[in-house]
Amino acid sequence: MWRQICSLPDFRGATATRLTAIHFPDPAWRELEDTVRVAALGEWLERALRPSGKDELQELLDIAVRRAAQDFKLRSIHLSRTLDEATRELQRLYAPWWRKLARRAMRFRPARALRERLR
Repeated sequence: MWRQICSLPDFRGATATRLTAIHFPDPAWRELEDTVRVAALGEWLERALRPSGKDELQELLDIAVRRAAQDFKLRSIHLSRTLDEATRELQRLYAPWWRKLARRAMRFRPARALRERLR
């Protein structure tokens, strides 16, 4: 939707580093009863209307962003290690096969000639 809006010819927009909206996750939010949702929204409204509310909300956002960045970094480290382990395992499994194939290839005259030229 945002791409469509931003692609309009007369669109003029700006971004900010401050929190301007709160989104509640749909699956969890829809399962709540209406009275619970009204109470939760009332608490968030009260929090936002306090004199220090904007700063408190911004701090909550900063904490959430830091936590998400740390989680992303930890997941990327884990995936990188998993990939390295899988690569080593593949090299271990295929190394004997590859050496055997290379030895067989050297039996053929063109391969031997090429090897001699490379030396």
